This record gives sequence, structure tokens and C-alpha cells, in this order.
Amino acid sequence: MALKDWFEPQDTGPALKSGPVRVGWLLNEPRSGVVYYPPERIRSVAMNKNHAKSASRCPAIINMESRYFMIRARYDLHLRLVRDGKGKAGLKNMAGDASPVRANVLNKKLHLTAEQEWRYPDRPTVQVSLPYTFIADEPVYMTQLSAFMDYSKVQLPGTIFGGRFVINNWPRPLM
Repeated sequence: MALKDWFEPQDTGPALKSGPVRVGWLLNEPRSGVVYYPPERIRSVAMNKNHAKSASRCPAIINMESRYFMIRARYDLHLRLVRDGKGKAGLKNMAGDASPVRANVLNKKLHLTAEQEWRYPDRPTVQVSLPYTFIADEPVYMTQLSAFMDYSKVQLPGTIFGGRFVINNWPRPLM
């Protein structure tokens, strides 16, 4: 294949629709609109744009960030992995009575997966159920990531891994 062939338009059949895609979202639990925030577009407004070579002026970064939305964390959780007398793993809310989330709500939202399903044998896999469901009429892939665009002085006690799924034919609540 010649170099020019890489840049020539290829006949791929019907032209794909280009441009923005409309994505909807909903909260699938009663009264969750009182507690949960709507998704927000990420904006890097307080960045250095004085220098022409600043990362804040880079078209690649601007384009990438224009596609990101965030869901603000509703809970500030302080959890510890504990084991019962039989060695079965469980989660303990270290905030106790000062926790912003009642124990019965926390038990519905947090899911500790079975130990044989943990990604790493020494670190538990915890899932947090959220009432957000995203929908679209055309193919849209959603990638769920941990917060990574801000610097945190405090390291998280474990790893966070995301996932990617197509929302037009697999609408489901976030976990």
C-alpha cells in the first residue's frame, strides 16, 4: 500500500452520520433527584493559557476534554475491609455515627464481590450502585472512569477500574 492510499477517502458504503450525538439520562430510583447531582460537562477553566505552548491550548487536549462529563460523588465513604470469625470478608463503615449515609442505605448501595472474583487476591472489589441510566438512539459507547483530572494529595487505599459499554442497546444503571 502506498503512503497516499492512507489519506485517500475509502468507499465504505453508506456515509456515516457525523457530529454530536444526543444522549439522555435518567435517575431510576424514586426520590433520587433530591440526592444525586445531574451529570456535568468537565471544563478546565482555571488553567494557564498565557503561553502558546501551554497544554491548556493544545487542540488534542481541548478535544479530549470536550467529550468528558462527570458525575459528582454523592457520598464520602470511609470503609475498611473486615473479616468475621469464619474469615468471610465484609465492609465496615469507619465513619460510624458521623457517616453521611445511613447503614441501611449504604448496605443497598455497596456490593462486595465474592473473593474468588476479586481482580487482585489482596484487594477487594467493591461496587457502588448508582441510579444513573444513560440512553441513546444510535451507537454510543460510555466509559466509566475514576476521577483522574485533579491532583489528590491523599492516595486511595486500592485500585479503581472502569468499564466501557454501549448504551444504545445496553442501557443499565451505573455500578
